[in-house]
Amino acid sequence: MKFKKPIITADPWLAPEVINFIKNFLAPISNPSILEFGSGCSTIFFTSMKPLNLISIEHNPIWFKSVQDYLNSHDLGVDLRLVTNNYYEECYKFAPDFFDFILLDGKDRMACLQAIRDLNILKPGGVVMLDDADMRDKYQVADQIMQAWKKVELSGWKQNPLHLNDEPVFGAAKCWFRPKI
Repeated sequence: MKFKKPIITADPWLAPEVINFIKNFLAPISNPSILEFGSGCSTIFFTSMKPLNLISIEHNPIWFKSVQDYLNSHDLGVDLRLVTNNYYEECYKFAPDFFDFILLDGKDRMACLQAIRDLNILKPGGVVMLDDADMRDKYQVADQIMQAWKKVELSGWKQNPLHLNDEPVFGAAKCWFRPKI
């Protein structure tokens, strides 16, 4: 089977309420540092926030190549990393208080969330966002991991920007604010 290269867009596969939250949170930060687990349309969306320090972790080699090709062809400076196993171990590579915003939209989300909290790689007042938080069976432990942090829940209908003919799906995101020291 031949792989058909997807067209990547600047619209992330997130509900409008979630997109607005991200924009509003990042707007007053002059040079936001962002980490995302799971690259793609959100990666392109984040590149519109200039200047920017964006690190994007991807596990799928084929999707990684597509995103890398898109970033290179549009001269978008992103630190895109292919990590096929143990996503969460990337957290050990960052200094404490480094990121303003972290998006969990890849695999191993709970292990990543635990590492983010334990290693304090998020700045005080920074936000970690769990996309598809409504997958209760899979992510119900998230609230226990982040119990001491202020939480905001967001939801709404979202359209897959890579498959515009598909029906919109309802999605939820949870955001936790790291307590200020």
